[in-house]
Amino acid sequence: MVLGVYVLILAFSGITISDSEALEQPALFRLIRTVRFFEAVKLPFLPFLSRPAPPQLTAGDMEVKPGFILFSSSGEGSLLAAADKWAPLDDVVMGGVSATNLEPGSFKGRFEGVVRTERNGGFAGIRTKLFSTPLDARGSTGFRLTVRGDGQRYKFIARDSNEWNGIAWSKSFDTIKGQETTHMVKFSDLVPTKFARVVTDAGKFRQDRLSGLQVTLSKFEYDSGLNPKFTPGPFYLDIDKIEMV
Repeated sequence: MVLGVYVLILAFSGITISDSEALEQPALFRLIRTVRFFEAVKLPFLPFLSRPAPPQLTAGDMEVKPGFILFSSSGEGSLLAAADKWAPLDDVVMGGVSATNLEPGSFKGRFEGVVRTERNGGFAGIRTKLFSTPLDARGSTGFRLTVRGDGQRYKFIARDSNEWNGIAWSKSFDTIKGQETTHMVKFSDLVPTKFARVVTDAGKFRQDRLSGLQVTLSKFEYDSGLNPKFTPGPFYLDIDKIEMV
């Protein structure tokens, strides 16, 4: 009990830590930091962290065209997905012990950490806060990612809802260790999933409601199939740019 209170005090005190210390934090501490940053998780044992259900998301007023930069490691991207809008979203939210080496709100383009499969875990990720206003991307066909990775298979995820556990529109992409690669992700290629399971009646991605981004490394592909290019342990993915095409 005392330890739990101590962790809560630390998590809500505003104290920050360096990225190099992130992997040393207890899983509970990292979980609460995630909740605090996103303000979107409903936890029955932490009711004061919950918030009312968000209103229905409507079409965005901001229209984006091909070439619009959502994120850039150089800082030239949209403020909606700028460095201060990203935070880790690891399997600690499901009871796992994987850890992304990132202080919430300080993403400069490197997604790295340690992914572990104990406690039924096996995924690490980063996610933006919901965009302050959804984007209307009907004038685009999808996304272009420029990355440099470690040879593993990652997932790019787009959101078209303000539900925390809404549909994760996913597309897997393979990296080549130490080499820069470019990946085209068409809206029509996005797979609607929830917890890595395909949602068969989801319809199509709502391009006029682009509301968030996410990148993950997971031992699972889709519907309990395993990621053939997943290796537990340290990982890294340098994300240079995410733009509309």
